[in-house]
Amino acid sequence: MSRQLSAIEKEDERLFNTPQKWYVRRKWLEYSINRMRKNNRSFIRLLTLTCTQVYEIRLLLDNGLLLHTDSGAFDEHCLAFCEMVDHRYVLIRDALPGARNFLGRLEDLVGAGRIGYSNRIDSWFPFDVINLDINECILKRDSRIIEAIWKLFIIQKMKNQSFTLFLTICSVESGNDKEKIKALYQSFEMNLTELDIEEIFHVSFPDGVIKAYHDLQSLIIPKKIIEYGLSEGFDIQYSEKLTYIGEGLSTRMLSFIFDCEYCGPREIAYLGSIRRDRILSILDHSWKDIDQILQEDVEASKVVMDLKSKYSDQVSY
Repeated sequence: MSRQLSAIEKEDERLFNTPQKWYVRRKWLEYSINRMRKNNRSFIRLLTLTCTQVYEIRLLLDNGLLLHTDSGAFDEHCLAFCEMVDHRYVLIRDALPGARNFLGRLEDLVGAGRIGYSNRIDSWFPFDVINLDINECILKRDSRIIEAIWKLFIIQKMKNQSFTLFLTICSVESGNDKEKIKALYQSFEMNLTELDIEEIFHVSFPDGVIKAYHDLQSLIIPKKIIEYGLSEGFDIQYSEKLTYIGEGLSTRMLSFIFDCEYCGPREIAYLGSIRRDRILSILDHSWKDIDQILQEDVEASKVVMDLKSKYSDQVSY
């Protein structure tokens, strides 16, 4: 079934139905397939923050990764979403019949920054893939996204479940909490006392100065996520580091992919032994500039333009 787009959905199409975003979604598809195989499942269980046109969900469904019932609804165990804005929540809920849904922030669902969590947690979790397509700054004073990610590790640990984490954020320095940024950087800077890590850092930043804000984010945010994961018994593989500006946007976007393998409480020694390598991986990854890739790679450009065209103009579900 298909219908014409509302004004809100047209704006989402302008912002999110872009070649650059489809390049990122194809990466999400690739890593979701890998996670489905790693977790030995016939479909994935997905928790997502999505737009009104639910592009990534339609892509995963079209590729057989999400479970539809005979009635055309989603199996409630395979899909859940959060949305804090009422009218957007209604559009997404109507587009995803059968999906579990939460009107509110992810931070409130998982109880970020406090003991305990929503009563939905026991029935909703675990998930194989968690997509935090936030499209906002997460280092503002009132942001609890970093704390929410830590809580996600705690909850997934309770369920003994490995998962893949997608995180997409804005790179805008204005309005961010300088004290929060300072604390995160000091946490990263402590690792520079290890000689080999310091040497690699100076290869990337010869004068020891991080000039671009998105480069700073690419160090301090993954460092904190790796720390949180290790502390809860997960081996964290920092798998992808993507950036783009793209059509419809004036803001640089950053997209990270982390594979989070649960090792369990008995593997403390192993997790301690890999910590240095996981910190080094933060410095080993260079940016994949999607805008540049699509300018230079004709085949990749055609693939994402085809996806943009396929999912344009109408909502189908």
